[in-house]
Amino acid sequence: MRLMTRFAGLGTLVRLALVMTGFLVTGPATAQSETSRLVLVVSSNSPIVALAPSEVRRLFLGVPHEVAGRGISPLRYTQAQTQEVFLQKVMFMSLQAYERQIVSQTFRSGHTRPFETTDLASLTESLLANPMAVSYLPESDALKAPGLKIIGDLGHVGS
Repeated sequence: MRLMTRFAGLGTLVRLALVMTGFLVTGPATAQSETSRLVLVVSSNSPIVALAPSEVRRLFLGVPHEVAGRGISPLRYTQAQTQEVFLQKVMFMSLQAYERQIVSQTFRSGHTRPFETTDLASLTESLLANPMAVSYLPESDALKAPGLKIIGDLGHVGS
């Protein structure tokens, strides 16, 4: 009788191991389906066709950049997860380090900080109003926004 009780516990352990294995097998597939690309976007009537990763970094650090003789305006989308991925994968720094760099660059050069918003509608409106404005968005949001075009791929962002 005591021996059967011991094996009954083993059955529970085996079932638990199978359930955990199932989570491991389906986990990455689920995580992959819940991610999208982070992309660089501009207005569809913008003369900006592409920007190199180094140009994107300098631009969002407040260093002026021109295309066709006109200055580009960076617009920061500060929705928490999107901003975090942008800072880590594109800028290679934390929010705190980024803020220090922006403040330093602003005081040294006298240029204004990049416009920032957490509101997608406001960001889209600003991009559409200024053909020389550039920003970053999850690809799923960029594809839903009429009047925007994608000019670069910046990496993965979870949703």
